[in-house]
Amino acid sequence: LVFFVASDTLILSTASVSILNDLGGQQHYSLIFSIRGITIAVTCMLCGRLIDRMGRRNMLLFGLLIGLLSNVLGATAPNMLVLVVSRALYGLGYGFINAAVMIMINELFGKKSGYGYLITLGVGNVGVPLLAGWLVENYTWRWGFWLLVASAVVCIALLVSSCPNYTMLQESNSKKLDVKGIIYSVLAISGLVGVLSFGGKSFAWLSLTTLVLVLFTIVMFVLFIRTEKNIDQNIAIFPVSMMRSKVLMGCAIGQFCMSVNSTCLYVYIPYYMQQEMGTTATQAGAATSIISFMTTVFGAILLVAMVKAQRHSVFGLITVVGEAIALVLISIFISPTLSVMATYVLVLFYGLTQSVESYAFTMTLQAGVSTQEIAIGTAFIQFVRQFTGVAATTMASPILSMSSSFGAGIKNVFIFAAVLTVIGAATFAMLVPIKKKAAVAA
Repeated sequence: LVFFVASDTLILSTASVSILNDLGGQQHYSLIFSIRGITIAVTCMLCGRLIDRMGRRNMLLFGLLIGLLSNVLGATAPNMLVLVVSRALYGLGYGFINAAVMIMINELFGKKSGYGYLITLGVGNVGVPLLAGWLVENYTWRWGFWLLVASAVVCIALLVSSCPNYTMLQESNSKKLDVKGIIYSVLAISGLVGVLSFGGKSFAWLSLTTLVLVLFTIVMFVLFIRTEKNIDQNIAIFPVSMMRSKVLMGCAIGQFCMSVNSTCLYVYIPYYMQQEMGTTATQAGAATSIISFMTTVFGAILLVAMVKAQRHSVFGLITVVGEAIALVLISIFISPTLSVMATYVLVLFYGLTQSVESYAFTMTLQAGVSTQEIAIGTAFIQFVRQFTGVAATTMASPILSMSSSFGAGIKNVFIFAAVLTVIGAATFAMLVPIKKKAAVAA
């Protein structure tokens, strides 16, 4: 499952030139990623309640079947439009799978869930790039999608043969479904991500198209909140009562701020190195590779420490403060005259601090809410992670455009990310209690 969900973006980015040469449609290429982000955000949000209605195994099977069909479509795509449609479908499946895996790891490992996340960390950051990159470089890009099809088939076979289906939903609610909540949430989230994806890019912010989309999004959110307030909270897609949870809000805000700064760094460090420092694409790419490597290695160590200490909120606060310091150092010292090696040292420090970012917030949330709220809370945190990727570049765009130069704009983006991270650290510290060490389950 981890291999299946981790490979998609890597295959697309590695094969971008080959795909464009084969299919054309360069003007639509960015839609591959933006449409995928919209559908992932939608299904992550829905998974928290639907997984209790459908059962854990059935939720995974549903997501895998969607993903399998989408990758068959991608592997056989005759043009860019079909490939875009295939990525939209893949996002639907990915959202269900990603949230379901995080929920099930907590249920399978309990207080030792860090060991389960350790598996996802290693496979996602280390194993996939080696195999998928080799396939794309030595064969046609379509084999990358066939690889995903094969992995989905294996996962489906294993789930059917060895994984029981179970649910946490009360029998009295087993046949009830918040249909209106699903419809309004899908439309509201789609509208919001659409505004952030296309506003100021495909359409001017004050254009009629953008304003209508903003109005539509606001109306859908109002209808969604009204529906969720009036419906039985035991079947609501997102119970409004959970908004009062300080742990949930603290973890969500912390995750949002962390995801913004990591997206800005991954997106703009390679740009800055090539355009301002004059490095090669390989040297610039090595910077983000260093972050990924350190996230994997140091993250493995910290995840083990988190399991033993059982003080997830402490680790969450440490990673927030550490990333703020790293971003301040980067914004101060990065310049066109900075050596490549010194730049690597800066991103190395960032990689150390970022290593357990999302796991710390997810595990803090899972330890701080009731058993009945874990699935919805976990799905909500995954929604925040996926949504922030779109929001970060939207927030950075006006900073870049208002700066005196591209280089100055990038530094301003890093300063903005650092300030936002400090705000996230303060908010997290105020809302989430620093709990004493708990006994580790056998």
